Amino acid sequence: MKRILKALLPTSVSQGIQQARVQKAWQAPLQDWARLAAAARPADKAHSNRILILPSDTDAITGALGDDAMITATVEMMRRVTPDLAVDMLCAPRAVEIVRAKGFTPIILPSTRKMPQMLDKLFTGAPYQAFFALGADIMDGYYSSKVTARILIAADLAVRHGVPATILGCSFNDRPDPQLKPVYEAIDPRVELNMRDEISLERIRAFADVKARLVADSAFTLTPGRLEPEAVTWTEARRAEGRRVLGINVHPMLIRGATPEQVAQIIDTTVAALIRVAGQQQVAYLMLPHDYRGDDGDARCLLPIHQKLQAAGGIESYFLEGEHRAADLKAMAGQLDGVVTGRMHLAIAALGMGVPVLSLTYQDKFEGLYRHFGLPSTLLLPPAVFDQQDRLGTAINSFVTELPALTATVAAAKPGVLALSQANYAPYLSEEALA
Repeated sequence: MKRILKALLPTSVSQGIQQARVQKAWQAPLQDWARLAAAARPADKAHSNRILILPSDTDAITGALGDDAMITATVEMMRRVTPDLAVDMLCAPRAVEIVRAKGFTPIILPSTRKMPQMLDKLFTGAPYQAFFALGADIMDGYYSSKVTARILIAADLAVRHGVPATILGCSFNDRPDPQLKPVYEAIDPRVELNMRDEISLERIRAFADVKARLVADSAFTLTPGRLEPEAVTWTEARRAEGRRVLGINVHPMLIRGATPEQVAQIIDTTVAALIRVAGQQQVAYLMLPHDYRGDDGDARCLLPIHQKLQAAGGIESYFLEGEHRAADLKAMAGQLDGVVTGRMHLAIAALGMGVPVLSLTYQDKFEGLYRHFGLPSTLLLPPAVFDQQDRLGTAINSFVTELPALTATVAAAKPGVLALSQANYAPYLSEEALA
């Protein structure tokens, strides 16, 4: 009967009913949060070698390698002053073994209704040196307002119990969920709310009366990992032939809710563009996946692109097989001359290694990153480029031509961006530890 009623109701009415249900479901937890926050008292803080991390995706944890980069970078930075650091991680029940495999202690996050009480109890007695939440690109409610509110509530209760809390540098789009405004304005000003670019900082200050500060993405501090020997050998051989080696990364999520036909369009447009550029420039292409989440992962596009380029003949192309950690992909990005990517954190990895990036943008979160480096907006391409004949090929061709100048621009800006990235951890680390 519910399905029949839903089918008969106008979309606006059914959406209104759903929104009312969500608001009702959140009413009790928000009331509990307010009551617990008012009653919380900081305890005498004993020395602790433990930190608590709340990932942006409590189910997959690091299915998106950007999350892997931010988590790993945070642990690395905190171990500079606490070598015997222990890490607890909030997660969903299905992610317990994933968390354990990473060497962390899982703490199951309960249902929305029970969450405030559980967090209040967890922070009582201040058992942690610090609490970190991965703000990433979820703090405007684009994916889920409930997840955003969960992070804000956790950070607020932490500081009220005497645990320093940081929401790591995040982006903020220009269409935030208005339901989040009162939640933001209720959090304690001691919460370190870090925005990873100037545009996001401007947007959140216009959205709500909050204390926020400018940083750069925490993943810029990530230490590069191990190189894939075969990929390095291939790259060096292509460069010895006088070619520039470009990392290529496109994926289905460039178009929200992409149909199979739209995914095919992404593949075919990219293949045509790369063939065109190879006819005009001495280049080689390394397909560089940065997300392994099944149908949303990068291989869905990159593997057929690689196969089509090989079938075309006369084009040097390499597909990076297997699944790799974010640190290893950052090291690999450092071996390239330039990167074309639709993944924010692959762009961060490349720029952090001094390598210029041409970005295929979505969710308007790349603009602030480029402002950090003083890079031109012409290097930002909208998803509509896949529907426009020759535009992608023209952009990549110009990018290759301008690589020497772009490389110099990135190199000049890199020290300042790294300092802003380290500012995520400034409340916890001495100047010596940040050096």
